[in-house]
Amino acid sequence: MWSLAPEFKTKVQENWEKRSEGRHMFKVVGKLNRLRKVLKTLNRNRFSEMETRADLAMEKLRQCQDRIQLNPLNMDLYMEENKLSQEARLLEKAKFQFLRQKSKMQWLKEGDQNTKFFHNYLKARRSNNRIFTIKDTNGVQHTSIDNVKSCRKHVCSDIIQQGTLVNEAQRDELTREFTKEEVKQALWAIDGNKSPGLDGYGSKFFKNCWGIVGEDVTKGILEYFQNGEMLRWKLTAVDCEMLVDKLVSKIQIWGTRNLSYAGITQLLNSVLLHIHTYWSSIFLLPKKVLRNTTTICRNFLWSGQGNTLKSPLIAWKEVCMSKK
Repeated sequence: MWSLAPEFKTKVQENWEKRSEGRHMFKVVGKLNRLRKVLKTLNRNRFSEMETRADLAMEKLRQCQDRIQLNPLNMDLYMEENKLSQEARLLEKAKFQFLRQKSKMQWLKEGDQNTKFFHNYLKARRSNNRIFTIKDTNGVQHTSIDNVKSCRKHVCSDIIQQGTLVNEAQRDELTREFTKEEVKQALWAIDGNKSPGLDGYGSKFFKNCWGIVGEDVTKGILEYFQNGEMLRWKLTAVDCEMLVDKLVSKIQIWGTRNLSYAGITQLLNSVLLHIHTYWSSIFLLPKKVLRNTTTICRNFLWSGQGNTLKSPLIAWKEVCMSKK
């Protein structure tokens, strides 16, 4: 939606041209973080209460057209109609983009929980990925589940050897350095309506502002492929609210069941701690968030709830010790 504001690119360019020091990737991250505050203000001033404003603009346009019907010779009404029409189209387009982003909230809210919506999605995905038939090395086609499983172990290597192999020229092509054009092609291949990352930027932002940010972003990406080092982004406690909410929402679902200590321990190890480990492998989590997640997991182990005043029976350090 930002790109619909007339001053959008001007604000991006003003903030992007401010001097930054450090490696290319560090410069890009610093400029994006600085620009995020400006875009938040733009979003609040231009696109707050989008649905209400779009409906109100459409109602004003209809009222103006009704007045034109009563007084068709009034040229001022035609000029007013043209102005209201442009405003209504702009707000309607912004409203449409807002609703498309809002529609993704169904998956964010229900897709990661043990609900009917999640299981229906899982069944459809399993059905799409399922192998129903397979041919063995002798050309015999198998359709039964047991035969498909057994054939998969022996068929792969033989069939691959019979297919087209990579030649020397293709090997050199795969190992050569990436170019600026390939970076741009990869970015343009990402749908602009995809959900943005934790930093709030989607591919559409970079496409719209490529003339401003493209050179720095390309240098940062190529720098990563040259030295293999990526900046570790340290989140704030506010950025990690999604992690805490995800842990609490799962515990709320499990809290309605009569689980044994063994069952709680299994859920703790296989689900909650894996979510925490995944986030920690990508981001540097604040100490406050680490303490909160530890408290939530400890409370769930001893009481089956995320929040409790019950004292733990064993210190958390001893609980986390190796079984050996």
